[in-house]
Amino acid sequence: MKKTFISLILICLFVMTSSVSALADGVIPDERLVERLTDDADLLDEDEEAVLLDTLDSLSDTYQMDIVVVTVNTIDGKSPRDFADDFFDYNGFGYGDTEDGILLLVNMGERDWYISTSGRAQTTFSDYGLDHMGEEVVYWLGDGYYYDAFERFAELCEELILFEAENGPYDVDNLPKPVFKIDFFSVLIGFIIALIISLVMRSKHKTVRFKSQAGDYIRKDSFALTQSADHFLYRNVSRTRRASETSSGSGGSSTHRSSSGRSHGGRGGKF
Repeated sequence: MKKTFISLILICLFVMTSSVSALADGVIPDERLVERLTDDADLLDEDEEAVLLDTLDSLSDTYQMDIVVVTVNTIDGKSPRDFADDFFDYNGFGYGDTEDGILLLVNMGERDWYISTSGRAQTTFSDYGLDHMGEEVVYWLGDGYYYDAFERFAELCEELILFEAENGPYDVDNLPKPVFKIDFFSVLIGFIIALIISLVMRSKHKTVRFKSQAGDYIRKDSFALTQSADHFLYRNVSRTRRASETSSGSGGSSTHRSSSGRSHGGRGGKF
């Protein structure tokens, strides 16, 4: 029994040492090493952490894509993009063989935010879509509503994943169609009021009688043409707008290579 216990301890130490060594050597681990929520900046209380982690895990498993939130106080001299990419890669994130996933980084030290995408997420979340997500998240981050910001991030991930499944990636030339809601009761009331007004106005003009010819409306000897002239008033010019070279290619997703060699997409800014 004693030997078995010692053997288990040695095995655990070996596994831990191997993981640390792999990270130090820049080797991507085969399995995820940390939770999908890392709140090193301590922005959330315990209850908020538990609820948010459950949401991230549920969405990740449902859509087969790691959805990750990371908060830190420092990024150790790296750029937000490099830190986010490396955190994703070297902590074993990425669902399936194509390492699908999206990560939101919040750096409180410099008030940076950055969203990194990997695998299928690079297509699902276009640059335009990431900018939209960033605006929504910053709205809450700027006022210190951190839980609301992360909850909104998770909601937007699901919304854009579902949008892509039905319509293709959310992008500058592929946006949701506007929905017009008609209040038929209000339309009916407006129609009745307009009808009443028109009937009242019509009743005030009963003395008017229709004339069959235009000459009936002209008083005899009241019109005399003394002179005539032609005056140029205006002209109509039709113009066809030429296609702009700079407007093409504004959609889609820009990508780059991280230190691990993986392809990532992403956007970021300040809050």
